[in-house]
Amino acid sequence: MRNYIFHFLSVVIPIYLVAFLFGWWAEPLYGDLTRTGKWTERDFGRNAIQKPIQIKSTGRFLLNPDILVLGDSFAQENIWQSVVTKETGYAVQTFDYGKCVFRSIVTGHFAKS
Repeated sequence: MRNYIFHFLSVVIPIYLVAFLFGWWAEPLYGDLTRTGKWTERDFGRNAIQKPIQIKSTGRFLLNPDILVLGDSFAQENIWQSVVTKETGYAVQTFDYGKCVFRSIVTGHFAKS
């Protein structure tokens, strides 16, 4: 029995050690895009402190937007839209498709402009 345990552990421990070291090197696998794309955070993730982004306002008070976004959870925080506005000068208006009705968008604010 001792012989079996010795041979079993001599195979299992190196495998776990290699997996642990790879996980430590690759950084944690988390986030929607990481799981879907099977990329490690080291491949594309933040490895240095990023510059702060000034979040621009959006919503129904923005008149005559250049770009209209009907977005999901990636568009709710208005981060990437703020970068587009800063780099191109276009005004971006974002609506969350889970919180708005398409008919009210078409017949409401945009039908009057």
